[in-house]
Amino acid sequence: MTFLVVLMIYSLFPNGFLTSRFINIYSREVVGFEVCKHQIDMSNFNCTLLMGDHEIKKVCSGLVCVSRFIYDDYSEPPDLIFGVKYFEGVVIYSIDLIRNNIRRVVTINLTRNNVIQTLSIEKNLGDFTHKKLCIADFFEGIINPSIRYVSDGVIRLNITLLTYEVINCSVHGCLYYYRQSFNESLLSKYEKAFDVWTSIMRSLLGYNSIVKFINGSRNGFTVFIPYREGGIVEFNELHSIWNLLNEFIDDNSIIIIEVPGPIKLGSDTLLAFTYRNLMFVGNRRVDVIVHEVGHVLGLQHPKVFNIEGFWVDDIFYESIMLKTSPSNCKRVSLGDLVGLARSIYVLEDFDGREELIRNLSSLGIDADNICTIIPVAKRIYPSKDIPEVISSIIREGIARLDFSDDGDLVDYDLNYNTLKLLKIFSERYRVNY
Repeated sequence: MTFLVVLMIYSLFPNGFLTSRFINIYSREVVGFEVCKHQIDMSNFNCTLLMGDHEIKKVCSGLVCVSRFIYDDYSEPPDLIFGVKYFEGVVIYSIDLIRNNIRRVVTINLTRNNVIQTLSIEKNLGDFTHKKLCIADFFEGIINPSIRYVSDGVIRLNITLLTYEVINCSVHGCLYYYRQSFNESLLSKYEKAFDVWTSIMRSLLGYNSIVKFINGSRNGFTVFIPYREGGIVEFNELHSIWNLLNEFIDDNSIIIIEVPGPIKLGSDTLLAFTYRNLMFVGNRRVDVIVHEVGHVLGLQHPKVFNIEGFWVDDIFYESIMLKTSPSNCKRVSLGDLVGLARSIYVLEDFDGREELIRNLSSLGIDADNICTIIPVAKRIYPSKDIPEVISSIIREGIARLDFSDDGDLVDYDLNYNTLKLLKIFSERYRVNY
């Protein structure tokens, strides 16, 4: 019963019941406060980045959690019994690029007896240094493009889409007729997926792109696929399609083959499966197609599970190339950019490679060794290799992709703040080392 009463009081005074009462009647002056021991939840803050040659400021406004107030006689009224107390405030992180140090200033507005009092506290969060972090070992496989898609400084992607219609069905399965498709409404889904990657290569790496869906006059073919519960297609049944693709296969083209259901591969059931330049797609979800196109371009699944080193998760945070992701928000992560740069590096000729190296050098990216230069903590940051405020910027990745529940792309934004951060730290690295 007592617990229920406490719960009712707390629901009526979420900012602290006794805080609401005692802080106004207590006569001593409030001279300071302490932030709650748990990390400030920055997901509920609105933040702005201000980047300069000598300092980076991250300015965030939102609700700040306060654990206690400090009074001019260092006493404390009993105002901390019920719940946490949140106050409108501002959090400013200052990254000093001369001293390689980070400080945090937290400011809140406290109302007492209808008078607003502004309180601020400053804390030294510690030092950092620049380090080259290499991520080759954190991909499931070797970065290896399936087609030669770079030619004379231009990204060229030739695509053949094979779709099907049902010819005849029985209790045992269906006979499908495959042919090239040039249906504009159908191609638009695939165009969205390819545009994600080409826009990144154009905007961030300086490559123009040509995406062309081949509208040939090749003959179609028929294939029988046995019926499975849930419409699942066994992987070994794709071999019959595989063997009929000879006249379509082109080592310089991407072949997309739509199949009538998810693909069973061992113990996994996949919405799509890619082998070299062949994409078997069992669903027209754009988020799935973006992932599979990444494989064709050379990217592999990041390994972020059961790995010591929190910075690995920062670099691949919400990556579109992760095997699984419960969120509708996905990103082309910093790790994806480094991997993509490596893939293009492999394909480039000597002159093109030299130009690419110059462009990547300004970002602190070493494509040959799949490394990137970022600040790492010297001290104070518990269980973190990268200072938290810098991690939060890196986690934003290179592009944010918002998908609907059915996998359609509803919003897409390039993130230039991460690139600015990389440029600044790359310049500092070269100066200091």
